[in-house]
Parts: sequence; C-alpha cells; structure tokens
Amino acid sequence: MIRNNARRIDRIVGEVLQLNRRDRQQPEVFALGEFVRALIDEIVQAENIPLKSVVILVPEEIQVIFDRGHLNQIIWNLVRNAWQHCQKKDGSIRIAARPGYMGDAIICELADDGPGIPADLRGQIFEPFFTTRPGGTGLGLYIARELADSNGAALELLPRGPGAHFRMTMKRAFNPVAK
Repeated sequence: MIRNNARRIDRIVGEVLQLNRRDRQQPEVFALGEFVRALIDEIVQAENIPLKSVVILVPEEIQVIFDRGHLNQIIWNLVRNAWQHCQKKDGSIRIAARPGYMGDAIICELADDGPGIPADLRGQIFEPFFTTRPGGTGLGLYIARELADSNGAALELLPRGPGAHFRMTMKRAFNPVAK
C-alpha cells in the first residue's frame, strides 16, 4: 500500500512539474500525420494496446505549428484515457484531422467507442484533481488543456457520441516541412 501511494504521489508531482513546461514551449512546423503515426506506434507498444485498435485519418499534407513534446503529452493522455474506456476492439479509437473552416486552423479529433462521459461530469473533466478512476491523479486532462492553451490551441470535449469525443483546434502551418 505504501509503495502504491508513493508511486501515485510521484506521478502527481511529476504531472504538476509538467505545468511548469507550459510556459517554455518550443513551437515547430511539422507534418501532423507523420507525427501522429510515429507517436501511436510508441503508445501502443508502451501501453500494450493492439495497433488495429487505433485508426488514424490524418492527411499527409496537413502541417501544424506546435511544441512536439506538448502535443506528445496531450495525445498520449487522450489515447490512454480512450483505451481505458473503449470497447477494446479494432477501430475503438479514432484520430482524425482536417483543415478548419478558417484557413489558419487544423481540427484534430480523437474519439472512442466507450460509454462516453456522463452529462453530470462533463463540466468537471478539465478541472485539476477531478478523476473517476481509482488511483488516477485527476491531472491528465487539466494538463492537456493547459498545454494546448500554451500553444495557442483549444482542447474541448464535444457533446457527440457514442463514447468520448475530443477536439483540438490548432494552428495550421503553410511552410513546407523539410524532409
């Protein structure tokens, strides 16, 4: 019990320290599709998620301006949460991106096929220390939103289902990415 609580405290301290990083973003221009595919390969291996459970629909030509470390943490958190609540079948988690209606934005959405977030909890999920998971710190979505905000992006929970459906509106880059 002491070891488990020590690990939990260590995780909380680590996540709080991540908030300090939000003011030190290092934005870069990069291809979102390539980034997401490489990150998902890493996540599925680290979290023991079958690769076919995650469907990625991100066109190769979409480029964004974002801190890679911050985007890594945001997507990792959303995928981990989605995996905990989805049906754990092929295609249970979907990541899609497209140009926004305004020319300078990219819309990136992550959805799962789980039960969704109950209406009475939807307003609290981005609050610090709010969790419904035993052993959870309640900082993951709070930090994800803070990191998105520090990069000029907006992270929100959409009211559609089935499952949880998150949207991040981020800055579009028009400069070619060097290969």
